[in-house]
Amino acid sequence: MKLKLDGAGARLGPLEQEGVLKGDVIEKADTVEHKFSLTGGVADQLDKWMICTYSSNVYLARKLPSATKECTVTYRRDTDPKASPPYAISVISCM
Repeated sequence: MKLKLDGAGARLGPLEQEGVLKGDVIEKADTVEHKFSLTGGVADQLDKWMICTYSSNVYLARKLPSATKECTVTYRRDTDPKASPPYAISVISCM
């Protein structure tokens, strides 16, 4: 069975507390970027995670190094106007 990567996002703190970050949305001609800042305030003291969602019901969590400052999830617009959703993740990067 092949699962489709539906979404990704950053979280802070213990996973069971679901500290989901909203992030900043940057729209470009053919992509949408979600940037998540992981520094400042309490963020420097909490665990940092990247969560990926597959087929809307399978989640994969990866703990990030404590020195991680930012993560970006880049979505590209699908060329098929009937595609649902009308985008697909093309890059996930953290630094």
